[in-house]
Order: sequence, then C-alpha cells, then structure tokens
Amino acid sequence: MNRLLLRALNGPLFVLIVMVAVALQASLFKSWPASLFQPDLVIVAVVWCGLKRDLIEGSILTLIFGEIAEVHSSAPQGILMLCYVITFLLTLACLRLFVLKGRRSWILLTGLGSVLWKAAFLSALYLLDLSDHQWRHTLTFLIPNTLVTCTLAWFAFPWLDRFDTKTWKSDRIRQAIEGDLLLSDDDEDWS
Repeated sequence: MNRLLLRALNGPLFVLIVMVAVALQASLFKSWPASLFQPDLVIVAVVWCGLKRDLIEGSILTLIFGEIAEVHSSAPQGILMLCYVITFLLTLACLRLFVLKGRRSWILLTGLGSVLWKAAFLSALYLLDLSDHQWRHTLTFLIPNTLVTCTLAWFAFPWLDRFDTKTWKSDRIRQAIEGDLLLSDDDEDWS
C-alpha cells in the first residue's frame, strides 16, 4: 500500500518541487549580475520528464511546468508553455532516435534543449512581431545560461533519480517488481 501511495504522490511532489524551485529562481536571480547566471530549472525538469516519463504523464507534467513558468514571467501567455512542450517532444524524439546512456549524454541533451527552447521562444516572438530587441538579450545570455543549466542538471539528475527511486517511480524498481512477479508466476507453474 505504501508503494502505491508513494508512486501516486510522485507527480504532485515533482510539481511542488518545481514550483518552489521556480519561485526561488525568480527571486534570487532578479538583479543584473545574478541574472547572467540564471539557470532554467524548468528545462531540467522537462528534459527529465522526456527521459523518464511516458508520453501522457510527461506531457501533463510539462504543461503544468509551463504554466508555473508563465506565472513568474511577463511573456505573452502561452509562449513559454509552447516552448516547453516543443522541448519535451524533441527530447522524446532524441530518446527514440539516438542511444542516450548515462548522465553525460543527458547533460548534452539538456544543453541542446536549452538552446532549442530559446530558439523556439525567439521564433514565437518573431511571429507575434514582438522580437525587436529580444535577440540581443538572448545572444548575451545564451552561453552563460546554458552552461549554468547544464551544471545544474549534472547535480539535479542524480537527485531526481533518487527521488524517483524513493517514490517507486524508477525504471529499475519497476523492472525489479516485474521480475519478481515473473519469478513468482514461474514458481506457481512448476508446482
């Protein structure tokens, strides 16, 4: 019963963690020198959803994360959510097309997702005719923000893996449980 409860609480707890992280990010990195090194915590969470969640659960979490980011932003409504969904879908596509094993490839994917997110954001602003001076701002902050986001992901991914393991959401736990069930089914067939 504990396993089922913890597994059911994984999603809401993950949303709560992202909410607190975005609130801290919005308040700590507000001034000029600190804003140069502002990580995108939502990109890390979206890439994690693309790597470790299925399409439906990951999509729902990504939409919630996008809404949380929009609450703390002055961007036109819907643009951030659109960019995060594009990043999530591209992460899923990369996971299906390429062999991504280990933390280093996930960090590379996070950096790529951060750059593609900014490109999607600029494209959406361009289509709305709101990108007059935004490209300068994006180019100024692109490399430092991507490096800081990748550094954050380096430390966040093992922590998120432990979080998933403790809440019985990890792939290893699922495979172990399925293996135990298969073994117990085999034992019944032999008796």
